[in-house]
Amino acid sequence: MNYEIKFHVAGGIFSYIGILFENLLEWDKTGVLNETDTIYADSRNLINRTTFSQTNFNFFDLILDQNKFVTGKLVTSRIHPVYLDEFNEKKEDYKRISKKYLRLNKDVESYVNNFINNNFNGKTLGVHVRMTDMNHHHPYLGQVKNNHYLDTISRVLSTGNYDKLFLASDNYESIDLIKEEYGDIVVHNETEFRAVESNVDSFHYHKNVWLNSPKYYSDSFIDAVLLSNCDATIGRASLFNWGSQSFHWGKIKDYYHIEGEVSPIKDPNM
Repeated sequence: MNYEIKFHVAGGIFSYIGILFENLLEWDKTGVLNETDTIYADSRNLINRTTFSQTNFNFFDLILDQNKFVTGKLVTSRIHPVYLDEFNEKKEDYKRISKKYLRLNKDVESYVNNFINNNFNGKTLGVHVRMTDMNHHHPYLGQVKNNHYLDTISRVLSTGNYDKLFLASDNYESIDLIKEEYGDIVVHNETEFRAVESNVDSFHYHKNVWLNSPKYYSDSFIDAVLLSNCDATIGRASLFNWGSQSFHWGKIKDYYHIEGEVSPIKDPNM
């Protein structure tokens, strides 16, 4: 049977992917879906839409191998915050669900394979640099700064186990600092959709333009897929980070977590 999936909440692309994983897991466990079923995820079917994700295109079409069809619909439930302990318990289930129901589209797959062949020589350490609006809007997840990334990268590279350093960063300031420290071993995907600086104002300056561009979503997803193909990764609490570890096409073996500085602001959902 074919199922179209629509969403109850707004958010970024990895909020949607997190919702998708959670609900596919539940539907698979309860027998609502089985391996012969086909799903179609549509980000335009958002209910109670907020201004954050008002797009007239379906960004799942940009990243997944899926075809539109008319059929009965399943509606996803509200996503819950995913923290390190909870994610670690579900990671293998997410990979199983990803393998069962999700496929990369051919354009993304081809781009990723070419980038890996040209840049991932030897063992690669991936780093997800996430600051800008994350530190501002989700302070209870820790205040992570450039020095936290530099210190952790230094510690992991000192093992001598890695030849390349791949950066999936939300800003160019961090890329420049890490390149200055580690030189030619640093690689990253070329995209115009990064803030110039690591602060929230730099992100908000571009936000309204970026969120209406299909390429913003596909470039972000490509960064996550490239990160998933590293041998080990460094990251913080974020759905981009968890998503990159959940894809069945990835190969991450080790993960190094950054807590950042503790914030006095508590999670409003707890």
